Amino acid sequence: MSIKMQALISSAWNVGAAMISKIIILLVYVVIARFVEIEEFGYVAFAYLIFEFLSIFIGAGIKDNLVKRDNWDDEYASSAFWLILLISIIISSLAIIIITPLLIYFYNQELANIFISMSFIPILTAFRVVQAAKMERDFLYKSLAIRNMVASIVAGIVGVYLAIEGYGAWALVYNKFIFSILSVLLLWWLSDFTPKLKFSKAHIKELYLFSLPIMGSEVITFWQGRVIDFIASIFLGPAAFALMDVGRKIINTFYLIVLRPLRNVSFSLLSRVSDKDKDLVYIKVVFLVSFFVYPFITVLGLHSEYVITLLFSDKWHDSVEIMAVFSYAVYPYIANWFSHTLMISVGKASLLFKINVVSMILMLIAALISFPYGLKALVMGQVIIEYLLLFIRVWLLYKVIAFDYKKFFRYQIPVFVIGVFCILGFHFSDNYFLVANNFYGFMISFASWIILYYACIFLLDRHYFRECYRLTFFYALTKIKTNRKKKVNFDKVTNDLNQKKRHQK
Repeated sequence: MSIKMQALISSAWNVGAAMISKIIILLVYVVIARFVEIEEFGYVAFAYLIFEFLSIFIGAGIKDNLVKRDNWDDEYASSAFWLILLISIIISSLAIIIITPLLIYFYNQELANIFISMSFIPILTAFRVVQAAKMERDFLYKSLAIRNMVASIVAGIVGVYLAIEGYGAWALVYNKFIFSILSVLLLWWLSDFTPKLKFSKAHIKELYLFSLPIMGSEVITFWQGRVIDFIASIFLGPAAFALMDVGRKIINTFYLIVLRPLRNVSFSLLSRVSDKDKDLVYIKVVFLVSFFVYPFITVLGLHSEYVITLLFSDKWHDSVEIMAVFSYAVYPYIANWFSHTLMISVGKASLLFKINVVSMILMLIAALISFPYGLKALVMGQVIIEYLLLFIRVWLLYKVIAFDYKKFFRYQIPVFVIGVFCILGFHFSDNYFLVANNFYGFMISFASWIILYYACIFLLDRHYFRECYRLTFFYALTKIKTNRKKKVNFDKVTNDLNQKKRHQK
């Protein structure tokens, strides 16, 4: 099998398994949230957030180095393994020694105990990095995907059972612990690499020089997206962070399932067109994704009260407004999400890094200004920054690659304006189309607003429907079927070309 075919099959398995795993994780998350108190839920979420940040320093860039090397070297990989394990032990120890007393002083002993119990995360992460890199080099994405699904299912079953039995926050802790343990055991069972007791200074130096810039970039990227989480947890409390996390969980899961695979596809498209056509491809990709994703996220936000109550129960009612506000950020989020691929495809990775730094600073400023006014104000500040970043990115792209911003907004504004009118109509209709407190009423209301949205666009300009039809694969399939029906007489074509040449002479 060719490398191209291996990559194609591996990518299909990777995307499909990721979707299944995300759905399983969401279902487990929903069930556990129904049985765990808000404050306890926030304790685990806050502790995991801290270790998620610390885990960046474990293997950041080392995995990429191992995957991209021309040849696999067991001694080099062994040095990487022992380096990662040493760093993880140091990070876990320092976290317990430094952060635990702060949690006891500013919060309580329960949060500190949960934090100590989760200190295994960095060390277990260290046991996965090198083996995962080896399997990715060998295109064993199918095995990696099955491992992830099995670990998610088993850990989810245990977590749900413990939550129902009244273990509270510890149900979440055991869920994460079992998932990490199973991931490591299955990975070591599937991988054919076993580290040797060798540690080379030359290898460590090479790993350090390669990984340090990537580590800095990942730190910036992390803080860009999670600064609001730390501000909410530190200044408003872990319970506020839990409310915010529940409010955005469904929307974020939808983004991960739909947008992440599409980013890889868009990057492949942008990499294969000329530089002068890249901005047009980007514009049409954003338009096509927005045309289908924007109304669903918007209408989902409009029905946030029923969705939160149905899935998470009445105790999470304070998350209703959070979900509604987050849904308003879908428009700039889609455009900002795909702008990464455009910048990389035109060789402007440094510009992307600078934008991420600016984004992080603006998010931090907005969070510090808005948090005294409450959780809803904090989330609204993030949404406003998303819109501001959209204009900043478009302006920079215009300056750097002569981006056609007029065409960009000509494609996007009608989709956005119709969505705004639907939101206003929903709120001023006194919930006339709103759910009738049952699932069937919710589905009727949801479908009604989706139909209304597309009907307004169709009445405004039918060109958008024709454009979407032309851009989708259905149009491509129709063309393929049409071309197959046409039998081409190549001898006749050759004779016609020869006659034209003689006529020109």
